[in-house]
Amino acid sequence: MTQARPGTPLPGEPGRGVLGRTTLALHWALVLTVCCGVASAPGLVIVSLLDGAGSPLFGALALIPVGPAFSATLYAWRERVTGEEQAAPWRAFRRGYASGFGDVLRVWVPVLAVLALLGSSALAVLAGGAPRGYLTPLAVLALIAVLAGVQALVIATFFSFRTRDTIRLAVHHTFRLPGATVSVLALVICAVGVLWLAGDGVLVLLGALFALALRHADAPLIDHIERHYTTP
Repeated sequence: MTQARPGTPLPGEPGRGVLGRTTLALHWALVLTVCCGVASAPGLVIVSLLDGAGSPLFGALALIPVGPAFSATLYAWRERVTGEEQAAPWRAFRRGYASGFGDVLRVWVPVLAVLALLGSSALAVLAGGAPRGYLTPLAVLALIAVLAGVQALVIATFFSFRTRDTIRLAVHHTFRLPGATVSVLALVICAVGVLWLAGDGVLVLLGALFALALRHADAPLIDHIERHYTTP
């Protein structure tokens, strides 16, 4: 059992008009897009320099900063929903980045390492002339790693479990909560589609919106863990 990460659970300002709420939401989306992009910038610069010619290992290294940046964006969106709406979004992002940096990296780096290993294996199969059938189990393992990795990142963002417990809970709930898993899979497919059609720059610009969508998609996972695995 553990405690959820501290937040500021204060009610939102009553009586705010529709226009005011829309303007505030757009303000948060814009600021969090900038924050997420700036925090991810070191890895994205490396990705752009590699220009797709790098090995999966270098690609994984380049994506390391993306995990804490995306996690902080998730944290900020939840703080806006459960906290004080007038709080500055960049402050919420900073709190999420500082509080979850270590926990997120401890689950994010192993996920990237697994994906790099699977990617290298797939390239070896293609280069070595092995039967293409070997790619199927590699693709299945990669998909499971991505889905469980996303869930682990969400859990590490909002809770302070030991790393092995975070990973165990992520893998377990990937199969236990199929509704949330299908929603996350849809977001992953959309992200891959944006990356394939428009490039990583557009994907970064949509990062805050993807984080907001993931926050809603994984609400059942967050609520379930909060009810059953944390202390009041």
